[in-house]
Amino acid sequence: MSTGKTYEVPKAMKKRERRKKKENNGSSKKTKRPSLKTIILSIVVLAVVALAILLIIVTTYSEESQEIFCKTCHVIRDEFDALKDSPHKDVPCLSCHSDPGILGFSSRMISGLQNALSYTFESYEEPIVSEVSNEACLTCHSDIKRGLAINNAIQVSHKEFLAAGYKCSDCHNTVAHGDSIAQPKMPHMDKCTACHNNKDAPTTCDLCHMKEMKREVRASGPWAITHGSTWERTHGMGNLTTCIICHETEKCAKCHIEMPHPESWPYIHGDKAKNVSKEDDCYNCHVKSFCKDCHRVEMPHPTGFLPEHPKVVQKEGDEICYNCHVKGDCRACHERHTHPGLHPSEIEGLN
Repeated sequence: MSTGKTYEVPKAMKKRERRKKKENNGSSKKTKRPSLKTIILSIVVLAVVALAILLIIVTTYSEESQEIFCKTCHVIRDEFDALKDSPHKDVPCLSCHSDPGILGFSSRMISGLQNALSYTFESYEEPIVSEVSNEACLTCHSDIKRGLAINNAIQVSHKEFLAAGYKCSDCHNTVAHGDSIAQPKMPHMDKCTACHNNKDAPTTCDLCHMKEMKREVRASGPWAITHGSTWERTHGMGNLTTCIICHETEKCAKCHIEMPHPESWPYIHGDKAKNVSKEDDCYNCHVKSFCKDCHRVEMPHPTGFLPEHPKVVQKEGDEICYNCHVKGDCRACHERHTHPGLHPSEIEGLN
């Protein structure tokens, strides 16, 4: 029998119903757990990959495996063979070709992988150049930062080079691989005179040279041409501005006029060339075509050039005249002799 009254559901019952509903919804969203077989298989795969990586690192780092790895690449076979006859024959490859520390080694491992891929797919360019850092060199040669290094009667302090930011390989990149290096860099005198010029560094001989050297030792690199057995014919083929570092200009003057030529030489050499003696003839050093490269006409002008020069001007244009002459030179003759009485403006019109 209905009483006509409504009853509210107790709050505690509502909370229990909501919690139950929430738990039911949450259980339906749970993912299925992987099977034991899947877990074991994943662990095995990861272990194999980790072992392979570890094996590559260990075997690559060992001395014997470095040799095996490097010499398998035929494009650097000459470098590998040359190493066996060098002072660095007992040094592992990565002692030079990776920076010290774990970061340097890791970087080299990545680079080695890239090299292997390049070799496999033939995507490399020759010559192949590999840089060696100062840190790698100084790992064994740290004593170079102290005192003087002496070789072939030459003493050199290296700490100044290192402080200035030079690389060891700027002068010594052939010490391990000899003649197989595509771009050899050695400590020739031409490099020394770049700084030893009495401005940046002194030019006192005994600063570096302990005694007189044999010509075959001194004349190496570019100096093999300018200071070799044929120096009398080839000494002018070098950088003439460096001659005065070792030689007094008076010695040059015995055979030449002002040597090295001063900076103003292009503007004054014409008068000098007219007055040179036979011994100082320009052609002792220059071939005749050397003059024509700039002047585009025979220099000095041959006998009979004056009456024939209009033909040259007509063919080449008057601009070649102004390499040496100013327009006033032309007017000095043409106004007075060729066209007497004409106003300069009328002469311009004739040209």
